[in-house]
Amino acid sequence: MHLILRFFLFVLPQAAIAQALYDHPYTFTTLAGDSSSGYADGTGGGARFTNPCSVAADHEGNIYVADSGNFTVRKVTQKGVVTTLAGAAGVRGGADGTGNAARFDMPWGLAVDSKGIIYLTDTGGTIRKLTPQGVVTTLAGLEGSFGSADGIGVTARFSSPQGIAVDSAFNLYIADSGNHTIRKVTSAGMVTTLAGMAGTSGDSDGTGSAARFSAPEGLVVDLAGNIYVADTGNRRIRKVTPAGVVTTLVRSSRTRGGDDIMNGSSMIGDPKSVAVDRTGTIYVADSAANTILRVTREGVVTTLAGLADNPGSEDGTGRSARFRWPEGVTVDGNGNIYVADAGNNMIRRITPAGVVTTVAGAPGASPRREVGMGSDAPQFEHAAGLAVDGAGNFYVADSAASTIRKLTPAGEATVLAGTAYRIGNTDGTGNAARFGKPSGLAADSKGNVYVADTDNNTIRKITPAGMVVTLAGLDDGGGNARGHGSAARFSRPYGVAVDGRGNVYVADTCNSLIRKVTPDGEVTTLAGTVKSQSSVDGIGAAAQFYMPYGVAADSAGNVYVADTHNSTIRKITPAGAVTTLAGLAGHPGRTEGPGDAARFWYPESLAVDHKGNVYVADWRDNSIRRITAEGMVTTLNEPAVQPGSVVFASNGEGAYESFNLAIDSKDNLYVAGVESDTIRRVGPAGNTVALNGSSEAGLWNQDGTGQAAGFDLAAGVAADQAGNLYVADEGSCTIRKVSPAGVVTTLAGLARHRGNASGTGSAARFCGPCGVSVDWRGNVYVADEGNNLIRKVTPAGVVSTLAGREGIPGSTDGAGSAAQFNHPRGVAVDGNSNLYVADSGNNMIRKVTAAGVVTTLAGAAGQRGGADGTGGGAQFDCPAGLALDRAGNIYVADLGGCTIRKVTPEGKTTTLAGTEYRSGSVDGTGPAAQFSHPYGVAVDGAGNVYVADSSNSTIRRVSPGGVVTTLAGLVGCRGSADGTGSAARFVGPCGLAVDGAGRIYVADLTRILSSK
Repeated sequence: MHLILRFFLFVLPQAAIAQALYDHPYTFTTLAGDSSSGYADGTGGGARFTNPCSVAADHEGNIYVADSGNFTVRKVTQKGVVTTLAGAAGVRGGADGTGNAARFDMPWGLAVDSKGIIYLTDTGGTIRKLTPQGVVTTLAGLEGSFGSADGIGVTARFSSPQGIAVDSAFNLYIADSGNHTIRKVTSAGMVTTLAGMAGTSGDSDGTGSAARFSAPEGLVVDLAGNIYVADTGNRRIRKVTPAGVVTTLVRSSRTRGGDDIMNGSSMIGDPKSVAVDRTGTIYVADSAANTILRVTREGVVTTLAGLADNPGSEDGTGRSARFRWPEGVTVDGNGNIYVADAGNNMIRRITPAGVVTTVAGAPGASPRREVGMGSDAPQFEHAAGLAVDGAGNFYVADSAASTIRKLTPAGEATVLAGTAYRIGNTDGTGNAARFGKPSGLAADSKGNVYVADTDNNTIRKITPAGMVVTLAGLDDGGGNARGHGSAARFSRPYGVAVDGRGNVYVADTCNSLIRKVTPDGEVTTLAGTVKSQSSVDGIGAAAQFYMPYGVAADSAGNVYVADTHNSTIRKITPAGAVTTLAGLAGHPGRTEGPGDAARFWYPESLAVDHKGNVYVADWRDNSIRRITAEGMVTTLNEPAVQPGSVVFASNGEGAYESFNLAIDSKDNLYVAGVESDTIRRVGPAGNTVALNGSSEAGLWNQDGTGQAAGFDLAAGVAADQAGNLYVADEGSCTIRKVSPAGVVTTLAGLARHRGNASGTGSAARFCGPCGVSVDWRGNVYVADEGNNLIRKVTPAGVVSTLAGREGIPGSTDGAGSAAQFNHPRGVAVDGNSNLYVADSGNNMIRKVTAAGVVTTLAGAAGQRGGADGTGGGAQFDCPAGLALDRAGNIYVADLGGCTIRKVTPEGKTTTLAGTEYRSGSVDGTGPAAQFSHPYGVAVDGAGNVYVADSSNSTIRRVSPGGVVTTLAGLVGCRGSADGTGSAARFVGPCGLAVDGAGRIYVADLTRILSSK
């Protein structure tokens, strides 16, 4: 799930780009803390890609890359210089636009015509057109609407379109994988079906609708107008004439992977993409075999580069070179072949003589240990699923390696089924079986393990002896059909659960359905509407989900669903009645509380204990949450830990950690960290043991100077008159101080020790402090969110509670402990030592006098919205950051409403910039501007408001007249690079401060930055 963009300008150097985008460019450098960027434009090995799926070449030798995992289209020059032409890395969507304003759901196939126009398939159901200047338009199809209808423009429908090719007359040909058809799109956008029949897979040759394909993924057109198709599901190469006559050029054994061959028959494993040169020779990216094949016009197949079933990243000649899951291939005018080497995140070049070199990108991690224990503890490539049996053995779906691993209670690891990096769908015992990037796992009382074999669209069963059988589904491109065994269809299932009777429940993710599979393989739909993108409670098909990832079942037969894209947890009774247990659809966040007052942020995995408590791996929040049977949500992984205990957090590289959960018969919770590749056990009392990996993972709270220091989650920052900074380090539950020289010390609290104790220095305790402010005397005020308190810290580090009642949320006004707050996040102090508090859970702005008397200035408890007004007539949605100007006006980052609000001293609230619930990144004036979950605000002496636009990873400025400009960062482009204007990168900026000299300080999760 997991949750980054480069903006392309054709001629300007980097420094000029910053000047062009920003009227007053700000250069940001890292003052303290450290992190590293995972995605980058650059030259050669300095560039980064994420799962590049296809490549295409223009007549000048430039290569274009569908960087699918980043949702962008990249350009690579002949010298290996990589830039981003369109899209926002990490930001999905379907919007047309120019450069970084455009959005892709997931760009897949690419083609370039003789004029340099780029065409691409977008798996959201559209065909897009991209000019060399980065202008993106939709040629055919409608984003988010799937089907097989022919027609013009938006009236046409596609189902998972993948490969694309363009002929000399500018007609496009589409491998419409989900429909099992080949489509034709004219330059005017008229769509027709050239060959195959929608919804019917097969391998028959024939003309037009009499022919059959099975999930075709790649295609190319030669000079005569013949189309060559990588018929992936059939593992064949097909030829389609301009008249729609389909013949088989190369057929394959049903066994994936292989070697060279004779005419017309080959051991082609998984043909993903095809290209053709001027002589009519065809090149095939065989993803499963990790090879590039060459096919003559007569159908003679040889291996051009790579060695079958030997993945790697080495350059070399012919079979000495190595690839890992090559998915895209193209040929330039000189006969050089370019390969999108997806598993290595690299772009490779192969000369006609078979010499392989790397053009751009760098390989990933080296292979991990598959077996071992103790000091030789096993390593995982991508621990995507986890299950525990009754004997205490637990099982891991190592998705990247396509294996199922078993770990005994003693920590000994073995491979239960599959062979590392050998992708396939073969049933068999142990290493003879094959999987296709398996995800979810579940174990029944007999020790059988059930697997969501995601890429194969099947549900597999593994006996205790390692015998693998396919219980339901068929590897033919996916669908949603009910039926028995191989007659049923799934679409990228991710989660599985099993009940006491052996029924298996499946999160059929891309169908947005919850399916039920009986022990004998009969598949029905328990709840949901096919491919819905909404949230509706109801019975059976009347209910709706939005791409659910996780499921769990309790002893009573209830099923719990991580409705990921709705950010909610749903419950389904055995009769199929769906209700929402916790969270509110469309309102992501990290709030604890009952029912729909709680917030989740893309929950992915679930587990249920014997008491009916539901545990949730909340991806975007990097946390493990617990929901009681009564619906009360708390955060599990922020306990009052003992030294050496493990806390789960992001990996510090701008990515978010995915966790997978399982519970054993003793209610021990097992947590698999997908990105950190660790397995940890959490006992019922909260004690944590690392079963593999490092028990020190995620501890970034050390003091020190500059980049030697670290922060665990720097959520708030404030500056005093002497230039010292004060940081609310939410993750470590401490208040930190940074001197002007960058020396970081801990002022109060003890790292990773939650609590509410008053005291001096390390004797004090906090619980998730979020906001800080400092007065002219050097006293620091803290919004202690987890404790629902407002705290005061003297310059000597003495901590006391100014207002609030510990641990008890509420909205009562009053003095000291008689007052109540509900997850306060922001705090600001005026010259008279009055405090103003963003009381997020109550959607109110509160005032606290120096004596601790609390009143409500604006908003009303329980009233969520964006209405302007006076006092209780105004509405907020999760207000976060606060700032005060010299006149006493309060500026509020209204996180949930995506707006910046202004509150006068009399309590009159207006919207300064943005429009309620319209998320985006648009500069402009007042309501024309857009923000995406703004978190922190600061104001300078001239009345300019600075905004930490957290989800856009940018710093924005709002003038007193409401004019919004972007000062630094690039929308959606997460990273940690220092630089000027758009060259700077932020991960998730939360807190802001401005000093008297106009320098801006940014709390960016694991580091503090300052502007020059």
